[in-house]
Amino acid sequence: MNKTIDFSAKELFIFDLDGTLLDTKKDIVLAVNHAVSKCGIPPKSESEIENLIASGTMTLIKDTLDSDKHFDEAFGHFSQYYQEHMFDHTAPYKGVENLLENLSHKTLVVLSNKRERFCKLLLEGLKLIGLFEMVVGGDTVAHKKPHPAPLLHILENLNIAPEQAVMIGDSPLDILAAKAARVQSIGLLDGFTSRKTMLEQDDADLLIPHLVDLIDLVS
Repeated sequence: MNKTIDFSAKELFIFDLDGTLLDTKKDIVLAVNHAVSKCGIPPKSESEIENLIASGTMTLIKDTLDSDKHFDEAFGHFSQYYQEHMFDHTAPYKGVENLLENLSHKTLVVLSNKRERFCKLLLEGLKLIGLFEMVVGGDTVAHKKPHPAPLLHILENLNIAPEQAVMIGDSPLDILAAKAARVQSIGLLDGFTSRKTMLEQDDADLLIPHLVDLIDLVS
């Protein structure tokens, strides 16, 4: 693993959302279990759902159901419940606002596999959306992470070279997407993905314990 990132050469900081900037886990778990219960399916444990969050809402529902049979119904229940309850327990991780303020001289973007509408609703509700130049969700372009298309879409729209960007996230999907787009990456060890899984992710250029540790690195 190459543990060297020249932050002085980075103009663009691309952040994953769930498990990276925001702790959304409890509200997602409650919404998923509400949806599957409405379809007569037993609820899943928090750990079962947590491991699927990085893939995005649609994949999360499909994998939780283990079948496409009730997908449309479950997704409808999920979407309605989640939109009504997405702020019940969700909040930025400690130090996120301070980190983003420290990076205000850089270009900041959110890239998530969550649907773009939900990403924007969350960021608007938490009064963070004005800090970001772009918000790209799992349905913004034809593919989602780990495909490089969303990252390439961001680079093209902002006219920024891959070597000037860095991707920060808590999932191997973030790291794989970055590698495919020739963008350096930072993996977080305290997000929704297990620490063990992230430690095994040798494609990351750097692994850090907490997102706030980035402040000292870029100072």
